[in-house]
Amino acid sequence: IGVALLVTLPLYAKLPYLFLDLQSSIPRTDGGYRLFEAGKYLFCLLIMIPPTLASGASLPFAADITARLGGDIPRPVGRIWAVNTLGTIVGALGGGLLLLPLLGVELTLQLGIVVNLALGIWILSLNPVFDRGRIRIAVFGAIILLIGFIGLSPSWDLRALALGPFHT
Repeated sequence: IGVALLVTLPLYAKLPYLFLDLQSSIPRTDGGYRLFEAGKYLFCLLIMIPPTLASGASLPFAADITARLGGDIPRPVGRIWAVNTLGTIVGALGGGLLLLPLLGVELTLQLGIVVNLALGIWILSLNPVFDRGRIRIAVFGAIILLIGFIGLSPSWDLRALALGPFHT
């Protein structure tokens, strides 16, 4: 999930400019407005699909790994479902009511990337299949990704993000 968010994060800042390009190629009519809104929806959908698919796949993936480890399967899988449900509730409430108002969208997404990468590496470290060397490589890779994408990405232009380019 963290990697999918990390890869799509720089695209969010480009959305207003993509919308302006789209707006300049569509006639300023009622039908053009509908086409413009459909195009905006498509751009946003394409950006959000990778993290959404990764998020949806994480629970079955974790349950499958737990089942493959053998032993008492129902109890650990039930714990995974319970933790997932609790995390969903806490994430929705904490993100929407606390983090977004305090940090804004950009920093909240960046925090989500860091938390998801850290949780992913921690979960991998619990798997006996992965040795310490592989975990160290994963940690090093995650740090490089974070520095590269978050550290070097330009900050979002809030004025451009709030721009409503289509007027008839």
